[in-house]
Parts: sequence; C-alpha cells; structure tokens
Amino acid sequence: MHSSSSNEQKFNELRRRAEKALHRQTAQQKDYIEYHELLHELEVHQKELEMQNEELQESHSQLSSLYRKYAELYDFAPCGYITLSPKGIILQANLTASKLLGAERNLLTKMSLVSFFQKDDSLSFNRAVKKALEEDSPQREELELLRRDGQRLWILLDIVADFTDDGTFSQWRITFNDISERVKAEREKEEKDQLLSEVHHRIKNHMTTLYSMISYQASQHQDSRVTTALRDAAQRIQVMQTIYRNLYADKVDGSIDLSAFLQQLIEDIKGSCPLHARINFVTKLDEIQVSGKQSLPIGIAVNELVSNAVKYALNDENSGEIYISVGKKRGVYIEIVVQDKGAGIPDEVVQNKKYGFGLQLLESYAQQYNGKLQIENRGGTKITLTMELE
Repeated sequence: MHSSSSNEQKFNELRRRAEKALHRQTAQQKDYIEYHELLHELEVHQKELEMQNEELQESHSQLSSLYRKYAELYDFAPCGYITLSPKGIILQANLTASKLLGAERNLLTKMSLVSFFQKDDSLSFNRAVKKALEEDSPQREELELLRRDGQRLWILLDIVADFTDDGTFSQWRITFNDISERVKAEREKEEKDQLLSEVHHRIKNHMTTLYSMISYQASQHQDSRVTTALRDAAQRIQVMQTIYRNLYADKVDGSIDLSAFLQQLIEDIKGSCPLHARINFVTKLDEIQVSGKQSLPIGIAVNELVSNAVKYALNDENSGEIYISVGKKRGVYIEIVVQDKGAGIPDEVVQNKKYGFGLQLLESYAQQYNGKLQIENRGGTKITLTMELE
C-alpha cells in the first residue's frame, strides 16, 4: 500500500514538472511568435515610411517644378501683375510690372501705386479701386502712367478685390498692359478724321460756290447754246456734290449705297426739269455697294443719260416717260440702261460716233472700266452702258 502511494506521488510530481516545463516552453514559443509578429509589423511600417518618403520626395519635386514654371509665367508674363495692400501699398510685383513702372522690383515694395499717376488719373484710380471693393466686381480703367524715369505710358488696368473665407477684404490684384501704341494710333486717326472733315467741308463749300457762279452765269447769258453748256456744267457739279455728301455720310469703309445715291440724284434732276414738262420717271435700282472712287463715273454717267433723256423725251404735248435701270450683270459688271420715247438720236450720229461731250465721256468710261456703250433707236432712244465693278 505504501509503495503504491509513493508511486502515485512520484507520478503526480513528474506530471506537475512536465506541465510546468511545457508551460515554460509554450510561454517561450508565444514570446517568440509575438516577437516575430512585432518585427514583421515594424518591417512593414518601415517599408510604408520609405514608400511615403519616396512619394513625398516626388510630390516635392513636382511642386518645385510647378513653382518654377509659375514663377517664370508670373515674372515674364506680357502684362504687369501687382498686389496691393488695403492701404494701396505695393506688396508684390512681377518683372513686367517693374519694367513698365521703370523701377527695380525690390524698390517697388512699400511704394504706393498712386504715386505713379498724376492728380486727375490718381482720382480715377482711387474711384476704380473703391468701386471694385464696394461692388465686389472687376473694374477696368485706362490711365496715363508716369514712370520713375519721367516717361509717360498709357496703361489698361484691371482691378480685382480679394476677400478671405470669412469675408474680410485682404488685398487688391491688379493687371495692367501697355496701350500707348493703341492710344497714339487712335489720336492720330482722330486728327486725320478732323483734317478730312475740314477738307470735305471746304470742298463742299467750293463746289457750292462754283455751282452758284455757273448757275448765275447761265441765267444771265443771252446765247442759248452757252446757257445750255453752263447748265450742263452746273448739273455735273451737282452730281459731284451728291457724291461727296454720300461719301462723307458713310465713314465705315468708303463705299456707297448706289441705289440710295442714284435715287437722290434722279430727284435732283427732276427738280431741274422745266416747269411745264410732265415726265414720268420709271426706276429699277438694285441695291449695290460700290467704292467711292467708282461712284463718281457712275453718277456722272446716270446724270448725262437722264439729263439728255429729259431734253429729248418730251412729245408735242410736253409729256413723256423715262425708264432708268441700274443692276449687276454676270456678277462683275454694272449695267446702266436709260430709255425714252422721244425723237431719238440721228442714225448718222450713232453710226459715225459723232458724239457730243456727254456721250464721249460715257464712251471713255466704258473703255476705262472694260465695258461697252450701246445706243439703239427704236421708238425712242435706249442707251446701255456696262462697266466692270472694282
């Protein structure tokens, strides 16, 4: 019995020691596993940090490149950039602004932009920045700039007020461009327009004087042939007056609306008809734009044709009809047709081209503008003049 109890005790002791040894071994294995897991985590974390560092370095490199590009774009932009404090002091300026203002960039900071304007322009600038702030909208002004070297420039300013997220005004951003050449060209054009206006005014006055003198001479002369010649000359001067009036009225491109011009011319001819004459004028005038240069021969041609028709279109009852047509032909020619039912031009004059001054003038226009003059005598006279459009 005693031996059996002793064996049992030994067995239990052995078991206890085995379990204790196993527990120690398990604890050591667990510590080992936890150590390796921690080491793995540290290695993974280290790799993540290395990758993040590479990404940060790449981002920094890209940002540095973008900053350099932005700096180049900012500094070498064709227009000037300036940032002003709320008190109007220059905080920042690019190289173009420095060149336009005629001062070193490091000297511009802490200077007032208003100091570069004279009194009137300073007031205009202050009104513009105030309006940009109060209305929170961009403002544009054209002002004369006084550079530090004394040179004057005209600049176009765009002014914008900046606000922080909480709505507090922080600064003004100003962009400006040199428009001196444009202003110079506009002033030169204005001077030329004034000179041209004066020239037109004098020409019209001279032609009016000449027209009055010739008309007076025609009314005083006893020779009917001289009187007729003087009246024809006065009528031609009146045509040129009408052309000048239309040219001066259209200042866009120097072209003339032929329909309106000829209608006015025909009305002037009607007004010169004898009081006893009863003439019906039938007109068909297409809307055509011609140059001021070519409107002169066209106007004179229509005047010659219609005036002659007025002389010879009347019948025994002092009545008659004149048909006037002006339109394009084949897209590049202008065709003028004047027809009456009068006695007609003698065949000998037409066949031998024994033309008077008026028809000789029309013949020369036809040759000058690659056209043709045709005369038909069939129940009156029909004259067709074609001229190539310029």
